[in-house]
Amino acid sequence: MFGVASTIAIAFAAPVALAQGSPSAKQTLSLDAQPLGDALIEISDMFGVTVLATEDMVADKSTPNTAGTYSAQEALDAILDGSGLSASPNENGDFIV
Repeated sequence: MFGVASTIAIAFAAPVALAQGSPSAKQTLSLDAQPLGDALIEISDMFGVTVLATEDMVADKSTPNTAGTYSAQEALDAILDGSGLSASPNENGDFIV
């Protein structure tokens, strides 16, 4: 698996082609409480964005039930709420946790 300090794309594997989307476009989201890494993958797929985090950041963290209409940033803020983590976009439009 990955080293403790390794940086990983949210897919936790080799890079994959993501659906084209607009991070600022709002989409309806309905996620059950789940491991944080799984929720980040869903957000990444839904909005067609790359989310970068280290494996140790998301280990042993879970998300609350999350439902509503969100932009990619708003969705990430919602699922990261209470985790002690935040996500910020970089100049390429990727989100860094």
